[in-house]
Amino acid sequence: MKEVRGDVYGEEREGKEGYKRVLWNCLNRYYKVGTGEGCGGKGLTLFVAHANGFPKEIWEPTLRYLLATSADMIDEIWVWESVQHGDSALVNGARLSCLFDWMDNARDILNFFTFFVPSKASSSVLPLHLPRVPAAESEQRQLHGLPGRTIVAIGHSYGGCTSTLAALTNPKLFSSLILVDPVLVKPLRPTDPKGHTDGFILGALSRREVWSSKEEALDLFKKSPFFSAWHPEAIKVYVECGLYDTTDPQTGRPITQLKMPGLQEAVVFVEIHTESEVYHRVKDLDVNITLRWVMPGVEDPGEFGPPQQRVWLRPTNTSNIRISNAGHLIVQEVPQELANDISGFLQIKYPFMRKDKRERSKL
Repeated sequence: MKEVRGDVYGEEREGKEGYKRVLWNCLNRYYKVGTGEGCGGKGLTLFVAHANGFPKEIWEPTLRYLLATSADMIDEIWVWESVQHGDSALVNGARLSCLFDWMDNARDILNFFTFFVPSKASSSVLPLHLPRVPAAESEQRQLHGLPGRTIVAIGHSYGGCTSTLAALTNPKLFSSLILVDPVLVKPLRPTDPKGHTDGFILGALSRREVWSSKEEALDLFKKSPFFSAWHPEAIKVYVECGLYDTTDPQTGRPITQLKMPGLQEAVVFVEIHTESEVYHRVKDLDVNITLRWVMPGVEDPGEFGPPQQRVWLRPTNTSNIRISNAGHLIVQEVPQELANDISGFLQIKYPFMRKDKRERSKL
């Protein structure tokens, strides 16, 4: 697979009063060399979405392990970044608002598939700014999906919730959903405690944002209790891709800073209605979309409710697993175990995508 980081597309956000700020989503694209050039069969397209507070590259350790076992099945991978995260945050900068609805991310995902992603996977070099596809093709995609692709969406936490909402809105686009401890939360009753939200907001607002260098940040992260459960590769990629080198505007000295400000992470945590709406609606997800739930196995994760409360919300065409040594941050803690489960799911669900089977089918 070859990696191309930084494909971008943008949309004007039109509200009731005419919201004219153009916001951009950045994506990383990984493609198989030779795809679309006479290779037998149609491989999978993976669409991968991150949790709140993390850059798109946080998935790279998982993807590396996944491609070690399943590269022959996968033609292309698109790794998504929400507007206030990572490189998207740097591009959008001061245009970002202090109000955010998770439905916006689901809409942006749908807009990407409806108006921007190429019709078929290929190893062609794409422009930095993806152009719109013709209007007639967009209309067909809204009605019939993308017949030139078999799309498997993989979403963690916030990314799992918003990917599910996108699939509920246009199920024709998706073949399968792999939900990694998605934030689908049963609504609280008035007498219930407030739950997870306040602690997450305060944690985001108090997060350190500036260091003298990436080396200092990495050294401190390795000593932090929060990062102690992380895989070493995940810590390194978080420092490399979640932070950037810049200049202190007051002193003129070089510094290292978070790409996503803590305020923007808190803004995402503040919105809590979409996670409850999707919790109620997931039972109505098209049964033709296969659901795979990957859930934490540690006892009493205590963040989004018991895993068994969610994994059977839609029992048809559904399976699940609990990874025994992982908490909510499965992508960061156990990327190899997660990759092994994704690989096993893909091989069972799409055995006809295996390279050896595709080659035999041509004989």
